[in-house]
Amino acid sequence: MLYFIVRYIVRYRLNVIKENIARSFPEMSVKERALIVDNFYRHFVRQTIESLHFLFISPESIKRKFVFDNIELLENYAAQGRNMTAVIGHYGNWDWMASVPLWSDKFIVGTLYKRINNKFFNNLFLKIRSRFGVNCIDMKQALRGLIELNKKDKPNIIAYIADQSTPRRNVHYWVDFLNQDTAVQSGWATIARKFDTVVLYLKIQPIAKGYYTAHFEVITESPNLITEEDLIKAYFAKLERDIREKPEYWLWSHKRWKHKKIESQ
Repeated sequence: MLYFIVRYIVRYRLNVIKENIARSFPEMSVKERALIVDNFYRHFVRQTIESLHFLFISPESIKRKFVFDNIELLENYAAQGRNMTAVIGHYGNWDWMASVPLWSDKFIVGTLYKRINNKFFNNLFLKIRSRFGVNCIDMKQALRGLIELNKKDKPNIIAYIADQSTPRRNVHYWVDFLNQDTAVQSGWATIARKFDTVVLYLKIQPIAKGYYTAHFEVITESPNLITEEDLIKAYFAKLERDIREKPEYWLWSHKRWKHKKIESQ
């Protein structure tokens, strides 16, 4: 019922969704793209409910539904005293990544967030993401917050959702992503190189309705040996791989391509 309301009555950002999918998959038929649109709406509604459920779900239940299948990788880096950067996309159920503290006490988990103007929704998202022990750091105080976290008695892993659009003034790089020139944010790569963290990509794999596996993939153990741009390209290559495999699980309603590349850029 909720799917029907969002899809056919409210028609939530339908034009944005259809345009994003059409430009990303020009090789597909109209019928194939329409199927992605329908399946996206089904997942979007389900994921929204799942994220709200995160406020009440038991630790035992979330560990059954969202499984980190190689947490030992993080524990090994923590044992070496290495801090880590994890980059993820708006794919699967990214909010449930905040359950990672339940899987190990060998490291501290943090994330940067952009404050939402609406106080109710800002507090709601903070409550969701911090429920199981994630440290939420305001982006406007990122450097100070990260320095304070680095003073703790355990290594840390900082998670970044890195595929959203960024203000034009903050665009430093463009990548070829889903068949389009894409303006990208570089803050996470700058920070990873500044603090010489291990850089990881989190692959979230939907396996059934309401069930996911999460697998950490190493991008680099030495971010200072590669450029910011190459770090960013490596992340987007992995994200695009996952989207092409199961496109309905990405957040197509986001206005991702509102900036257009000028030839001189």
